[in-house]
Amino acid sequence: MSKYLVIIPTYNEIENIERMVHTVMALEKDIDLLVVDDNSPDGTANQVDAMMSQYNTQRTKLHISQVSIGLWSANTSTSAKWIAISPTR
Repeated sequence: MSKYLVIIPTYNEIENIERMVHTVMALEKDIDLLVVDDNSPDGTANQVDAMMSQYNTQRTKLHISQVSIGLWSANTSTSAKWIAISPTR
């Protein structure tokens, strides 16, 4: 596990998510990224899933939640020292 974990909660962010993921992943090698999608009907999760192959799959994770508590359930098991929750907009 990396020293830093960035969590991006999403809902209907297909227009923003690619830029956000690329920006975060370009920052530093010691950053893991967790995208928590709240079951977006616009295909946000599919976009993230397609982008994951561009990065080390140990560094990027996609969590799709059926309910709004997905963000909190997704970040409960990490050994990262620092967690940043970033809005996409």
